[in-house]
Amino acid sequence: MTDRKMTGRRRKKVATENGCVFMHVKCNQGKGAAVRVGMLAAKGDFRIFTDADIPFEFDAVERFLHYLREKEFDIVIGDRRLPESRYFSRIKGARKVGSAMFTFFVGRLWLAVSSTRSAV
Repeated sequence: MTDRKMTGRRRKKVATENGCVFMHVKCNQGKGAAVRVGMLAAKGDFRIFTDADIPFEFDAVERFLHYLREKEFDIVIGDRRLPESRYFSRIKGARKVGSAMFTFFVGRLWLAVSSTRSAV
């Protein structure tokens, strides 16, 4: 049994214990493919996706749902670069630098990309 299989089993166990469904994409096809697989399998009126590191406070989900339910928005998109975001004040310096460098280089390759990580 390889470490990779054990990691996958642990992930599935944690997902199940927390009322989530574990989805697996056999080979690395990128974030877009993973989001597509998850969204196609998801059920319910609202579907929210995020990075595994959950880059926002959990109360943000309640705010998203407020706009979807009460305000009847079709889509809500989170952006951790907004002035009122507290995301960057909570992360360590090395991660800030790495994130900024990655975004800079992605922006040079794909000019239309403003954030590669945050959408709801």
